[in-house]
Amino acid sequence: MDKTADAKLRESYAAMLAKQYAWEWYLTINVPSRSGYESYLKEIRSRLRREEGLQIAQSGTYSDYGGCHVHLVMAGKHYHAGRVRTLNNVDIPVWESKIGEIVNTGKRGKPCKIYKIDGPADLTRITQYITSWKNCPRLELLRPLGIDRLNRIRPPSEK
Repeated sequence: MDKTADAKLRESYAAMLAKQYAWEWYLTINVPSRSGYESYLKEIRSRLRREEGLQIAQSGTYSDYGGCHVHLVMAGKHYHAGRVRTLNNVDIPVWESKIGEIVNTGKRGKPCKIYKIDGPADLTRITQYITSWKNCPRLELLRPLGIDRLNRIRPPSEK
C-alpha cells in the first residue's frame, strides 16, 4: 500500500475510534510476542469483569515495530443498586500491576501503562497517536469488542 492510501486509512481508523464510544482508558501494553496477544487481552477483560464487575469494551492496534505492543482504548460499565460504575471508578495503578502480571514479559520496566482519557479532545489526540505512521509503521487493527453490550446496559429505570 502506498503512503497516501496508508495515511488515509490510518486517519479514517483514528476518526472511527474517536466516534465509536466514550472511551475511558488508553492503555499501552508490552506483550511477549505476536502469537497469543489476543489471549492476554481476553484475560484482561475477563479479570476486569470478575474482579470489578464491569462489562468491558475495547478497540485498538497491535504493532511489532520496536517490540511487541498493543495500544487500546477501553471502557467499562455496570449498574448496581441505582448507581453506575465505570473504569473511571477503578484504581489505575492496581490494574497496571495486574495487567503486568498477566502479560509477564520478563522485561524490565512496566509492561502496562494506563491513562485516563479526559474528554473528546484528549480522545482525538490519543486515537491519532495510536494510528500514526511515526508511532507504528506496521500496525494491525484490532477487532472492536463489547461496544454493543455496553450500549445495551441501562439503569433499571430506563429498561
